[in-house]
Amino acid sequence: MEGFIHLHVRSGFSYGFGIATPEELVEAPEKMGLDSMALTDQDGLYGVPRFLKAAEDIGASPVVCAEISTAGGHLVLLAESIEGYRSLCRLITEYRTSSEDRRRPRCPLGTVLRHSEGLVCLTGAVPFGLVPRLLLDEQREEAKGALGALREVFEGRLFVELTDDGTAGSRRRMRGVAGFARENGVPVVATNEVAYVAPVDHRLHEVLVAAAALTALPGPGYRPTDRLYLRSEERMRQVFADYPEALRNVAAIVDRCAGAVRLSGKVHMPAAHPGSGESAEEELRRLVWEGARSRYGQPEPEMRRRVVGRLRRELSCIEHLGFAPYFLIAHEAVGIAREKGIPVTGRGSAANSMVAYCLGLTSPEPFSNRLLFERFMHEGREDPPDVDLDFCSKRRDEVRFEMVRRYERRGVAEAATVQTMSLRGAVRVAARALGHSPQEINKLSRHVPTRFRDRNRVYAGLSGWEEALAEPAMRGHPLQDTTRHRLLLKLSARLVGRIREAGTAGTFGDGGATALSIRQGRPGVLWHSEIGSFGLADAHGSA
Repeated sequence: MEGFIHLHVRSGFSYGFGIATPEELVEAPEKMGLDSMALTDQDGLYGVPRFLKAAEDIGASPVVCAEISTAGGHLVLLAESIEGYRSLCRLITEYRTSSEDRRRPRCPLGTVLRHSEGLVCLTGAVPFGLVPRLLLDEQREEAKGALGALREVFEGRLFVELTDDGTAGSRRRMRGVAGFARENGVPVVATNEVAYVAPVDHRLHEVLVAAAALTALPGPGYRPTDRLYLRSEERMRQVFADYPEALRNVAAIVDRCAGAVRLSGKVHMPAAHPGSGESAEEELRRLVWEGARSRYGQPEPEMRRRVVGRLRRELSCIEHLGFAPYFLIAHEAVGIAREKGIPVTGRGSAANSMVAYCLGLTSPEPFSNRLLFERFMHEGREDPPDVDLDFCSKRRDEVRFEMVRRYERRGVAEAATVQTMSLRGAVRVAARALGHSPQEINKLSRHVPTRFRDRNRVYAGLSGWEEALAEPAMRGHPLQDTTRHRLLLKLSARLVGRIREAGTAGTFGDGGATALSIRQGRPGVLWHSEIGSFGLADAHGSA
């Protein structure tokens, strides 16, 4: 085997069942001398864009996968082509949108079988994978039936996954699964179910598992193991010394799947559909000039010259970058709000744009406030613009539903946002995991700053808490007793910035990547490409 790649790896985008960021998962193998990495998050592809970007930056060959939860256990599906990635998108969208439990979706095996094109299938980790769990629950015939159904569809692309999590009886269980694979003529493959980068992270993982279930430690389904980390190639060779074919099959799978999915480098903007027969660019120009006349009336010649010059400059840049539809859709949403008497305001860097001002998306007048368009957008900027619109929290759904009604035939979806933990939120998560009562959690988290940071220096561990505890609001706080709350302080400091859960924002139009499709019976895709969006946020916070 030429090098080793872990094929069953979760990131923080598994929301409670993984810790590391996609970037950390790409950097760690390079430091360990491993060739690359797979990303196998639970029931989602949320982390894929960041994972691919990080791999591209260091020249690694990533493997894109997903862990699919079924009623009987999980399967691992790896994309061996871009069509395989599309199959994953369609599959995950289908069962997530139809699942009764949105937090814990379950995929029928038949749905997996319908979306097999371009995918390699692993039967799941021991003991919680679909086939291993049936087998270890003494449902041998059911396990044989599931394996047979998978083999028929994934012919030549099916492997029985072998893992050893170091718990009592794990070697015996792995031998039983390996023997079952031999009896049925299905090849085996060696993996380690990875949930964190290093052994020291296992306590943090346990805290996040408990947080996901809103319980104290040890949490539901507690696994007494600290082996769910990125083991070295040498250690994997030792663990699977009796299964050399399982190690060889890792290389075979990597040859098929590594680098099969790449970032296109293109930004896919939602499409606007002007009713007048104009192109998006023509309609945007018309609306902007109408807005300019409304905003400025009959200005002095010098002011007129400046306004005209600035608008021409901005419109040229917007049209060059292909963002005219984006502004039109934002303008449409604002128009709906105003027709219904719903308070709406724009914020953020979009206020630097004269186009946004003339469209009524923002309120500050750019010239009098010395706002520069280039701080918002310019031809050399790689990332797309971000127009944040805050709607009244009580009535924002009215805007959302009207946009859904208008665009449902062309495609409309919920786009994902990612919520990470502030210091205060981390204290609440760690305190709950350590068994504190709701009253104690409120007391421990009250007045805690949202983060500890000094300019470009980010503090960690107890050194960071020294800075936070020195804040005037923290005088007399229970956490000043650092001896009593030492574990809570350490855990919460390490939780800061970790992914907690997903949220949603509105995305409309034909293009763009989404988190959860709500199209009429048509599948979408299941990750947010961070292309910039206008958020349907309430009046007190962003989407």
